[in-house]
Amino acid sequence: MFVERKPVPVFRYPADMTGAGPKPAFEALMASLPSTMDREIYGTFLLRDGPPEYFACATRHPDDPEKYSHLDSGVIPGGLYVRRIFLGDWRDHITDLPRHFQRMVEEFHHDASRPSIELYGPGRLQLFLPTIDRLPRDDATK
Repeated sequence: MFVERKPVPVFRYPADMTGAGPKPAFEALMASLPSTMDREIYGTFLLRDGPPEYFACATRHPDDPEKYSHLDSGVIPGGLYVRRIFLGDWRDHITDLPRHFQRMVEEFHHDASRPSIELYGPGRLQLFLPTIDRLPRDDATK
């Protein structure tokens, strides 16, 4: 399913993708915010030269201070994405996420200039791959 997403202002913490990976970044993010109960929690992933860029993110509220200790401010870009939804306990399948994104890249015209997005929620996980159009790769030349 294709969706148009608006830009999302966030607080974020970078993950060490040459070592410990995303988990410590999410722990640091959660520890730095006064509350995460009313925030959406994201992971963003962007391939680049060298290690990939990954941020653990939480939505920024209009009444938040400009900065929280140890966190960067950023924006998850809006635009066209293809979305996959996984219901149930996503923690059981966290190691499968790269494979799911790779399959999406093979099926659609990936916009590599924007990060892929993981949106974590109770009982479901949404994956968003940025795309340049609404055509699957098989239909691109028709």
